[in-house]
Amino acid sequence: MKNRFTQKAQNALNFSLGSASDMGHTYIGSEHLLLGLCREESGVAAHYLQSRGVDAEKVKSAIIRLAGAGVPCEVSATDMTPRTKSIIQASFAEAQKCGQELIGTEHLLLSILREQDSVAVRILESFHISVSDLSSDLAAYIGTSPTLEGAI
Repeated sequence: MKNRFTQKAQNALNFSLGSASDMGHTYIGSEHLLLGLCREESGVAAHYLQSRGVDAEKVKSAIIRLAGAGVPCEVSATDMTPRTKSIIQASFAEAQKCGQELIGTEHLLLSILREQDSVAVRILESFHISVSDLSSDLAAYIGTSPTLEGAI
């Protein structure tokens, strides 16, 4: 599925892995994926998050508060939690629904938002972000701009 991601989505996934590794976490959870989306500052997801006051430093601090931080360690894509794998699979379905061949950062974020019990959603809610409003805004963007995947 790697070739199905835009460059910005690939960057976000790589940032997720690097963030988990740097924090000494032995897994890649939804929270790391959220952090990776924030770190890919030029992506659509980061734009929507930044417009609500969410940035990489805030997300990283929230993750450390929830899960702590340890000694940097080796983490690979195979260390994704089942929920993170599910989010990535759902992002493929989101892109397909809109007739898009590539998964962008917006598809990843929308899939995170639909996982109501995820750590990433809890972090966003702790920032007083309306997950339903953010989800609606992203869905509207995706639905009205299906040909913008090259710019994402």
